[in-house]
Amino acid sequence: MAGHVFISHAHQDRASAEQLLNALESRGIKCWSAPRDVAPGGSYAESILRGIEDSSCFVLVFTQHSNLSPHVLREVERALALGINIIPVRFDDSGVSKSLDYLLATVHWLSVDSEPRSRAFNQAVEKIASCIAPKDPPLTPALSPAPPIGWNSPVVPSGTGAPGSGKQFALWICLAVLALAVAALAFLLLRQPSGSTVFAPKAEPPVAATTPPSAAPRSSSVAPASARESVRPVEPESPTAEFPSKSAAPPAAQVKGVIRDPDGYSNVREVASLQARVIATARDGETVVVLGKERDWIKVSLANGTIGYIHESRIRVNR
Repeated sequence: MAGHVFISHAHQDRASAEQLLNALESRGIKCWSAPRDVAPGGSYAESILRGIEDSSCFVLVFTQHSNLSPHVLREVERALALGINIIPVRFDDSGVSKSLDYLLATVHWLSVDSEPRSRAFNQAVEKIASCIAPKDPPLTPALSPAPPIGWNSPVVPSGTGAPGSGKQFALWICLAVLALAVAALAFLLLRQPSGSTVFAPKAEPPVAATTPPSAAPRSSSVAPASARESVRPVEPESPTAEFPSKSAAPPAAQVKGVIRDPDGYSNVREVASLQARVIATARDGETVVVLGKERDWIKVSLANGTIGYIHESRIRVNR
């Protein structure tokens, strides 16, 4: 019965749970409730755990009895650890215990305790049904039936696509080539040092006609010192002398946190929401890098590089 609604209740509230179960199933929504759906001869606890794991929604029948039931508390903890959508329905005005208040602090509650009670009950059932109603499947183009044999339809060569598809493909190719060219140009510009100076070639002075070396006197084979100094190449100044390098600022210290979860692990979600997809788990006592905070969720980076969100109640941040 995968994808059903799990109804959690104390054994004293069995009548209220059955009333809610019948109302949901009359609307075509599958439900799971103990002891009705526990297999005969099987493990009661194992059946409840499997019912929670296979559910798509967890509905809590909240009364003064379920408020103090340790079994209901464990079922809520399991559903919260698995990331299942939890909908508490208040059937009386009992105060919430600290344990349940801690687990359901960020969850929206429904109530059937107002008058008239039947109207409030039906409104709560409709809201639960709207939360778990199946989404419309994506529209797919209808396939046209194959033409009968002998139908005089034009033969479309294989490999031809829809009109305009070839032009769109060529446009994407041009854009990709342009992006590569811009990236290459930026790489070349960034690769050149900012302080480098390009020196133009020095103009050589005109050389006067001289006697060939073979005919010149032996004493004139060595140029005067003043001539050697005049033709000595001018070495360019070092760019670093004109632009002294600045020492890089030391990197900022990382804020770290330690996972503190009584279940032994904590779920890492893709975004800061209890209904978000679980992308990883962090063990109790594991140290993570704190990247920021969004509402009551801490953005962290795991040791393997995974980045996600953990609820602030499951992590202790080292200030």
